[in-house]
Amino acid sequence: MPTYLRKDDHGYRFLRPIPQDLRPLFQKANFVKRLGRDYKKAKELCALLIVQTDRELAAARSNSAQATSIDSFFKLPRETRLKRLSISPELPGQIASLWLSTLEADAQARRQGMEDEDFESLDASIKEMRPSIDHALARGQVGSFHEAVNQLLVFRGYELVATDAQWQTLTYDVVKHFQTGYKTLAARQQGESLGPPDLSKLPPPLEAAWEPQPERAPIPQVNRLADITPHYKRYLSPKYPKTQSTYLSIWQRFVDFAENKPLHLVSSDDVYNFLENRLQDKEAAWSYKYVAGRVKRALHTAFGIGKTKKLINNNPVVELDVMPTVDAKQEKLRQKPRFPYQPDHLNKLFASDWYNPNSSAWRGKMKDDLGARYWIPLICMWHGLRVSEAAQIQVEDVLLKDLGILIQDGETEFGPARALKNEASMRVVPIHHVLIQQGFVDFVRSVMNHYSKGPLFPAALPECDGKSPKWGRAYEQPFVRFVRDKLGFGSGYGNHSFRHSLEDRIRAANVEDQWPKGLAQAYTGRASVRPQDKGEIEKEGSERHYGYGYELEAFRPYIQRITYPNVKLPPPFKDWLQGRVIISKRLLSHVQRWREETHKTP
Repeated sequence: MPTYLRKDDHGYRFLRPIPQDLRPLFQKANFVKRLGRDYKKAKELCALLIVQTDRELAAARSNSAQATSIDSFFKLPRETRLKRLSISPELPGQIASLWLSTLEADAQARRQGMEDEDFESLDASIKEMRPSIDHALARGQVGSFHEAVNQLLVFRGYELVATDAQWQTLTYDVVKHFQTGYKTLAARQQGESLGPPDLSKLPPPLEAAWEPQPERAPIPQVNRLADITPHYKRYLSPKYPKTQSTYLSIWQRFVDFAENKPLHLVSSDDVYNFLENRLQDKEAAWSYKYVAGRVKRALHTAFGIGKTKKLINNNPVVELDVMPTVDAKQEKLRQKPRFPYQPDHLNKLFASDWYNPNSSAWRGKMKDDLGARYWIPLICMWHGLRVSEAAQIQVEDVLLKDLGILIQDGETEFGPARALKNEASMRVVPIHHVLIQQGFVDFVRSVMNHYSKGPLFPAALPECDGKSPKWGRAYEQPFVRFVRDKLGFGSGYGNHSFRHSLEDRIRAANVEDQWPKGLAQAYTGRASVRPQDKGEIEKEGSERHYGYGYELEAFRPYIQRITYPNVKLPPPFKDWLQGRVIISKRLLSHVQRWREETHKTP
């Protein structure tokens, strides 16, 4: 049976006498710990306790010169004397250095002559511990050594505050040095004259909590990539939400890619490698056009802000002399084309389950909000609204007296704030006469019978407790999946295809009679015509920045010429409903919950 392992009627226990001169420090005569009834487990625990108590006794002797302060420290209650300690980069080295430094006490004991019992006990401990340490390090399973590390900290007067993951990493790093120490002890047991381990690469041993803490020079602050982020957010705050989220997302990707390295170490090479990584990503590669345009601009702006705020001395994007490239074939595959709907697409949609009010294919909000299913595609088709613009229309945005629709952003009576793509997206347009014929005005009045302010399409109102509530998500995603997968249109077709189709129909109308400058852009909410657009429509110059723009009546004679030949529209809304309710009780409850949440008294 190993030294210090005892058996009694209650199982096994560890019993080791404390030398007489050290008992005042420990305030007891023996180390005693119950080890249970399992002999194998008790034997393993005993070996660990021998090592642990060896170190505690050696450390106590090395601190004997400070007996007065130690004695005062240990007279304090345990629950109040331990100083809370957090994980730091240097802590594993400090603990390892502390443990290895106690090997000098072992060398001193040998010089003075070791008792046979102590020598044999140490020999047994080494034979037990070396393979245990090697095996634990090989597998990374070092949990059995947590308590040994903890005892080293406790004996120095500390209580470690750390997560399980931090404990694992700390123990692993310390046990690597245990391995070095046991190799030294094993050599000494064979009579080899080995000097102490090399501690030159380790920090000084962890100071005891009762020792005067040495004065340390203040650690200079190192600015890192993430330090630019709050300045970048403030800079982007006046921008439209879409711009904010896109640019911040690009910047955060770079911060993560570069592992938040210190700013003074960031170079154009880091930028180049990031752009190349995004171009060559196997799962979601970016196009060269996107990388060379928006991504490069986003990084250039972020670093420019960092330089202005004196966080970095240079802008590494400015120093980027060349860009990584991809071949033309790969670039084409990475583009995300958006195709306009053709007549056969629209006819297939209007004859599908999307336009069947009795279809059992729908669940949740898309089953209940028949108004959204019927009207949003038609509004986007005749007005070219982006799906978010259509989804976030409020009943008060429909100007029944003037037969117009106000497309705007900002706060609503209840629900999250609305957002538009850019300034040009904010506009007032007349309701197209085809929508009026289909019963749009009557539909709006029906919704207003339930509430005078609120969403025209209740399904577009997100959940109250969502993390990032966005208007229209419950509509947008099911529609894209339906036309892409169920109708088989494939990629490139979705909500935005209506907008592209309308542009083609406006071009066709212009062949017959040219529209006034800027009228088409004002109607569809485009900032300007890009050079790559097909069949440019004459646009306004700087005069577009003056005045309030076109009045509603100016649009009507021109938008009446917008037609969709060979497209069969669904029946008027009232006939299409076949007697079903416009807004279900469940959706009305959803609206009411939002109203109550918004108007809660703080």
